[in-house]
Amino acid sequence: MSFNVAGIKAYASASEYQRFPKGPFLGVKCEKHGSYDIFWFVWEKDGVIPKQIIPQDWEPAILFYKNQNLVQVTVRRHFEWQDFYSAGDDVPVFTLPLTIIFTGSHHAPVVRNNWDTTFDDLQSLHYPLEFQVESVPSCPPYARRAIFKRRGIFLQRGQDIHERAKQTLMGLQ
Repeated sequence: MSFNVAGIKAYASASEYQRFPKGPFLGVKCEKHGSYDIFWFVWEKDGVIPKQIIPQDWEPAILFYKNQNLVQVTVRRHFEWQDFYSAGDDVPVFTLPLTIIFTGSHHAPVVRNNWDTTFDDLQSLHYPLEFQVESVPSCPPYARRAIFKRRGIFLQRGQDIHERAKQTLMGLQ
């Protein structure tokens, strides 16, 4: 099952939304898996972090499916995972069409959900990203783990994105 790409709306700040070479936005890549897809929103660089440390900024949105329905969206804000569900009591519920704002030069994703009353105000300050999705077998290793490396030393190493996806799939069963 694949999510209809036309069903994803994405936004970024004025300095970050334009496609390369006019701006830093490189496009969207997608890894397709059995019960989930990873949409990678890719920028030329990650804020002020030198390209020697992080060559490109790959920001993931994982879409999980159950019985061919989109049931969960997970994003990584810097090094922290955030889950949004299709239904629930006291949990954030994503809305359709799926809408994501990438804030600031570090492109921290914010997902439109049923309880955030400031999302529309935030969206009005951002510009729509125009993209077509390119299929890729995988992403660079540094993007899988959100590795932050300086002078050969790991300063931050996050959970591998596929480990996170497998954990989530177990919980969805």
